[in-house]
Amino acid sequence: MSPGGFSARRAKLAAEAAAHARAWGEHEEWVAAAEAREREQREEAARTAELQREAAVRREREQREAVARREREQREETARREREQREAAARREREQREEAARLEAERLAREKEERERPWPCERCSLNNAWNCAACEVCGAPRVAVAPPAGQWGCSSCTVFNSEAEAACTVCSTPRFRK
Repeated sequence: MSPGGFSARRAKLAAEAAAHARAWGEHEEWVAAAEAREREQREEAARTAELQREAAVRREREQREAVARREREQREETARREREQREAAARREREQREEAARLEAERLAREKEERERPWPCERCSLNNAWNCAACEVCGAPRVAVAPPAGQWGCSSCTVFNSEAEAACTVCSTPRFRK
């Protein structure tokens, strides 16, 4: 082999080696790029998975909060309705007590009016005071009148008293004398 041929062969081998080195470098770059792409894809997949987990956790939290909010609103609505019912019942009871007190006051006023009404003497027709047992002019006794239902007449002053009274409300005479 000639020295020039050796150099040519050597140059050719060097060129092939350089081509292989370039190819190997390109291959390593390609491998590195492929690995980088794979790493980026794994990182992207991990980020996506993390975002999905966060979204799922957020949805669960929002659902729990919505359920808790609905339950709280239902409790508040129930409490409001119960409060309104209690207030209405208290208002009805108060109105019933007021009506009962009004009716009792009217009944007592009628009884008092009945008791305090002057009575005419049968003999001389003088209107005597309600608490007189005998006529102030002629001395005739007050005529007993049958008491209305649910009442009794006092034997001393002849005032009509409620059946519930044990003694006369005017003169305190006991209802039943022994």
